[in-house]
Parts: sequence; C-alpha cells; structure tokens
Amino acid sequence: MTRRPYVPAEARAALAAALPAYGTAKVDQPQREVECPKCKAQPGRPCTAPTTRPLSGTHGSRLEAWTAQQGGQR
Repeated sequence: MTRRPYVPAEARAALAAALPAYGTAKVDQPQREVECPKCKAQPGRPCTAPTTRPLSGTHGSRLEAWTAQQGGQR
C-alpha cells in the first residue's frame, strides 16, 4: 500500500475551494436549450439512449434543431 503525501490543512482547504465538487461540473452544451426530436429529452436535460441511459453528447437531430433555432449559424 502506498501512502499519500502529507498535505497541510491550509493547502487542502485552498485546493478544495478551487475545485468543483464531484459531479457538479456543468457541461457547456448549448444545444440542450431545445427538445431532442429523437429521444424527446426536455430542454436542459441530456439525451438518452434507448435504455434511458443519459448520453454524454447529444443526438445529431437535436444539434440540427438547435442550429435552426439559432438562425442557421453555428
């Protein structure tokens, strides 16, 4: 078993304040502003696979819908 190096309490507090809490990092995907035509994911929610597992990306049709909403500019 390897030991972790000692980190002073002040350094730990500074490090904890600088990093986001686990699982709270916001993914910047502006195409989530529209409903997905393929999986019917609501605006702001991630696309889902047929097994209702959240996808890390979005469906192509959602990206196309978002692009159309933005006036065709990407």
